[in-house]
Amino acid sequence: MFTVAEHLRLRPSDDGDAPFRRALYAATRDDLRQLPMPPQFIDNLISMQQKIHEDGQRNAFPRAQHWIVEYHAEAVGRVVFDMSGAEWRLVDIAIAPAARRQGVAGAVLRALQRRAAAQRAAISLAVAHANDGARRLYVAAGFQPRACDALRQQMLWQCPC
Repeated sequence: MFTVAEHLRLRPSDDGDAPFRRALYAATRDDLRQLPMPPQFIDNLISMQQKIHEDGQRNAFPRAQHWIVEYHAEAVGRVVFDMSGAEWRLVDIAIAPAARRQGVAGAVLRALQRRAAAQRAAISLAVAHANDGARRLYVAAGFQPRACDALRQQMLWQCPC
């Protein structure tokens, strides 16, 4: 567990966080809610997609740390971060809708950058082309574009040490 900023901390995620992680993931899937299907079908689809998403992260980044972002001791986000290589990887960051645009993601990102700088490590990530807000955040934090594919832009932050 570590403090990011005043009243903002990261703590390890555990099984008790499953309901929060479910709600947070569902809040990021408005695309699926637009499908012309019954609500129960959509809820089941979102649950399946979450399982695939989380299993995929664990398989691709088996040494990544899974954290819950807390603001005033209330869960407001989730971070998956892999510090196992020379180039660290921000695998995933998601902030609850009620906590967005309040500087939470930026504060978490700066804290991760400070940790990386202390170890002289770079941080890489991938951001969906459609996620303009996240791309602006990463560019403002000093991330530079790298390769891209049809869905995602790879980005890299290098320590200005």
